[in-house]
Amino acid sequence: MLPHQMRAGDFTCLLCGSKLNLKINELSIGVNSGTCPMCGEPFTIKLNKKDLELLLEAEEIAKQ
Repeated sequence: MLPHQMRAGDFTCLLCGSKLNLKINELSIGVNSGTCPMCGEPFTIKLNKKDLELLLEAEEIAKQ
């Protein structure tokens, strides 16, 4: 069992494992890309409407 629902800040680099330090307001439906702050490797995260809704829900739960 996971300790909480996945939040935007939980995304990690597949190469080095570092957190990507993403914020929910930086993500959108479709392809989100950038570079890892630790190793500089590019990343791509593809989100659909349901994915974004779940991330928003998790952020709201975390604020409580």
